[in-house]
Amino acid sequence: VVDSVARQPLTRDIYSIGNAIASGYYDRGAIGWGPYDKIVGFNRLERVRFQYGLRTTEQFSRRVRLTAYAAYGVRDAAVKGGGAVEVRFGQSYLQRKLTLTARHDLMQLGAGQNPFVEPKVAKTGLVRSNKARASMTNQLTARYDHEWSEGVLTSLNVDVRDIKSNGYVPMLHADNDPQRSLRVATIGLSARLSWREMMLRRHFDRYSLGSRYPIVVVDGAFGAKGLLGGEYNFGRVELSALYRLPMGRVGESQLIVNAGGVIGRVPYPLLKIHEANGSVWYDRQAFSCMNYLEFASDAWVGWFYEHHFKGLLLDQIPYLNYLRWHEVVTFKGVYGSLREANRGAGAVMQLPEGMIAPSKPYMEIGVGI
Repeated sequence: VVDSVARQPLTRDIYSIGNAIASGYYDRGAIGWGPYDKIVGFNRLERVRFQYGLRTTEQFSRRVRLTAYAAYGVRDAAVKGGGAVEVRFGQSYLQRKLTLTARHDLMQLGAGQNPFVEPKVAKTGLVRSNKARASMTNQLTARYDHEWSEGVLTSLNVDVRDIKSNGYVPMLHADNDPQRSLRVATIGLSARLSWREMMLRRHFDRYSLGSRYPIVVVDGAFGAKGLLGGEYNFGRVELSALYRLPMGRVGESQLIVNAGGVIGRVPYPLLKIHEANGSVWYDRQAFSCMNYLEFASDAWVGWFYEHHFKGLLLDQIPYLNYLRWHEVVTFKGVYGSLREANRGAGAVMQLPEGMIAPSKPYMEIGVGI
């Protein structure tokens, strides 16, 4: 009976729509089209941005997935794009995958990065145009993910980027001498540890459904002058932890804490530029009221707290309870510092106008439904 229902056209259509909501691509046969949430975007450099792409599905291959996209900006009249090749190894359901990525596109320094989900090829989406301070970037990345057992995932990646200067993201030396571009080459190693985590698995993707226990991610990146064309010696280490705490009738809390540091004297793009959210979508690990390139640190600690009341108040109101609206409150903050070598007269590169360290903690609270 299940097999016959699965073959019905209506069932297939419902599955395709659900998959599109989760992945951002609408699959039809061997090709998926999207990401649908990035078809139109807005930012200062492009004014209006159009983007469209495609990727292969499991009907094409369960071993290799190809992804490509192209974008066009109205204001700069420039074509951008990128693509990726993902290759799975072994017969196990555990993830063992090599990903090769190339892109020529705008990159927003300080855009939100979530260590608890997989990175995507193209992260540029709808951005409020008054907040965007993006840089044209050429990027090549090779990443290998190896899941040793359920709950133990390690990743090795090599990343090379050429970041271009522009009027919104200037690169000036201490003597006001401009620098046209910055070559950044890093070798990174990360580990993700969890216990009894519920995971939805597909051939190329993993979707976390949470765990009763903390999930920990340790991430390190290192660069050496001359290695792959890199211009600086530096190191960066970051530790993140996520914990969900059920609280019975009161609801459920979620806390994410991250801390880290940058070793070495580096230009500001290599500092920890704290994550701002300039998009129209809510981002759990970015600050909604912070501007891009507003805060940066070389040593920091941050927290992102949410509490979901699950209708504790609104479900008690007659008629309103039929809407199933649930309350949520958030409390986020970050505290960090900058050494004199990275912000004073002897710094490698001047900080952009308005950029400071959150030496007095930056905090914001939110209430939502």
